[in-house]
Amino acid sequence: MKTLDSHKDWVTCLYLPQEGNKVISASLDGSISIWHVLGWRCLNVLQGDQGPVKKILISQDSSKIFSLTQSPCIYIWDTASGKLSAKWEGHKEPISDIALSPDGQLLASSGRDQAIILWDIASSKETQSYFQKNAHFEKVLFS
Repeated sequence: MKTLDSHKDWVTCLYLPQEGNKVISASLDGSISIWHVLGWRCLNVLQGDQGPVKKILISQDSSKIFSLTQSPCIYIWDTASGKLSAKWEGHKEPISDIALSPDGQLLASSGRDQAIILWDIASSKETQSYFQKNAHFEKVLFS
């Protein structure tokens, strides 16, 4: 058993990219750590002022990490530089969930604002939004 010691608070999620040699962890301390599986060496710690991280996803080409906090924004991190590269704003209230499309071209977000938004990953633009009055979307999935 190995302790991942880069975080200062509870780890909220682990993500295992398809490439298989890395693990990405997120924490209530607002940090995201990238680990190399062999030796469990911390390769990079991504830290911003976005608050506790609830969920992370990684793009199919492993160049971007998408993070979800308790805000109405999606944060996009560049895995090579470890820097925050974009902040997508479209929801009016906190986001409940995010999901990647099977082809890796779209990201969907659902929020407490009764909306689901589809984002084009290549252009970083909102492509469609859906609103359902009196709804509260907890999860969003592609099938």
